[in-house]
Amino acid sequence: MIFCHISFKNPHSHFANIKIKFANLTKGPQEFTLPAWRPGRYELDPFTDHIFRFGVSDEAGRPLAWRKTTPNTWIVDNPSTQALTLRYDYYAFKMDAGNSLVDKQQVYLNFINCIFYQVGRMDLPYTVSLDLPKDYLIACALGTRPTLQASSYHQLVDSPVFASTKLRDLTYTIDGHEFHLTFQGEHPLDETKLLADFYQFTRVQMQAMGGFPCQVYRFLVQSLDYTHYHGVEHEDSTVLVLGPNTPDTHDNYREMLLGVASHELFHAWNVTRIRPAEMSPYDFSKEVLFDTGFVAEGFTTYYGDLFLRQSGVFSHQAYYKEINTLLLRHFQNYGRFESSLLESSQNLWVDGYQKSTPSKKVSIYVKGALVSMILDIQIRQSTTSQHSLIDVIQQMYALHRYEQGGYTLSDVYALIGKIGGEHVLTLARELVETTTPIESILQQTLALVGCSLVSEPHSNEFTAKTGILLDRNRIIDIAPKSIAYQVVSIGDTLTHINGTLLEEDWEISDTTVLTLADGSTLTLPSSTETYYSYYSIVDDPAADTLQNSLKKEWLGDE
Repeated sequence: MIFCHISFKNPHSHFANIKIKFANLTKGPQEFTLPAWRPGRYELDPFTDHIFRFGVSDEAGRPLAWRKTTPNTWIVDNPSTQALTLRYDYYAFKMDAGNSLVDKQQVYLNFINCIFYQVGRMDLPYTVSLDLPKDYLIACALGTRPTLQASSYHQLVDSPVFASTKLRDLTYTIDGHEFHLTFQGEHPLDETKLLADFYQFTRVQMQAMGGFPCQVYRFLVQSLDYTHYHGVEHEDSTVLVLGPNTPDTHDNYREMLLGVASHELFHAWNVTRIRPAEMSPYDFSKEVLFDTGFVAEGFTTYYGDLFLRQSGVFSHQAYYKEINTLLLRHFQNYGRFESSLLESSQNLWVDGYQKSTPSKKVSIYVKGALVSMILDIQIRQSTTSQHSLIDVIQQMYALHRYEQGGYTLSDVYALIGKIGGEHVLTLARELVETTTPIESILQQTLALVGCSLVSEPHSNEFTAKTGILLDRNRIIDIAPKSIAYQVVSIGDTLTHINGTLLEEDWEISDTTVLTLADGSTLTLPSSTETYYSYYSIVDDPAADTLQNSLKKEWLGDE
């Protein structure tokens, strides 16, 4: 048993004061490690930077010397067989779904940020005692009392906790499974309608996957009065952070909450239980590269939205709006010509969440979701609606959960081929492993369900014709194959176009003359190419009965 005591002596300082006792340790060097990353975010996190006043003592309370061997590993020489106690303060002042915050209003902890472990002893149970004001309410997958019991380190760090005087808890039950929707902060929604919406998309997910993997599940919502949007999955809960929560943002707040909640709920199967082999189990000490980001996040992004449509929570057009957002993000990204989904997944730990270099990569979320849609429709077509992509995911849940060793890319391909046939498998390989443009594949696939992919020029004529994206008068992106790519740079500032101030009305002519802030001028010759075009999905009014029938099955309109 490992005992943790966490107090909050001065909430205004944002410190969590932590004490951890590791019992029954042998004589000699003892390693204590703080995670270098957290599940759901595939990049190194600077949790160790938040550690203050670290110290170690023996059973008699005598301080012991320590040293660091890696940025997140401390070593202590234990002079005898005895328990050792770590004492330190953790600076908790970052509001998002994967970090921690302590202030005068609440305690919000993600234990993976701040609790140490020992390699080889991660399966030991942890007891955490929270020293909180008596009037604080608690919400956590481990319970609602100040003392939390976890069966292992993995369960502890997979169980974030909210504590405050103002938690608002809503509940619903489906087939004996209990769901909690807990808010920290105000929200602008009608709670009866909100629970009905959550009930509907939860029910459809459970029907698709044949039950639910835990008895009690918690949606933990940080509802903010400023703009934010983030979610992180856990086995038995999720943290959702969004805002603003003002009455005038009602519709947008509702869409954001339902979208991120449905996405994270599907993670209760995909990622938290159906997991890449490389992460079965998790190794928190270092980067863990894997090939299948499009499965972990692409499948989830696609189904998170589709379940909202199939449950009737989102209208037909509201669902198309979500697809169009994916299309916009994909086709505005010229990295689609540079990196495949496979390469972008492998490079997540290098550049997955930052635009460090322009036009380098695709998003495993965005292209992954579009590829999922293509595969889903193609499987439905090839099997005359007997199967869909959800059958692949069901098989993964049966065969490739983390306790079974997880899955590899070959496992995913094998199931796609088994369920969808050779044609769909060949298509999957092309979509995942190459940079083949997907416009024609999308068009052919959408036609199967009575839809069309339509394109139109960028709304800014200057961008459409030159390939230059501006933020006010500063260049923020350039289409790589445009003429402009050869003569201007990201970060350049424009003052005039064809001699007219940028702030005034100007026209694009056959030859475009740009004046930069340094007074230099550049001439762009005319081009027939267009750049940064918009793509969208629309219903085909000429669709036949077969196409419309497949669409109804896809969207759950039967």
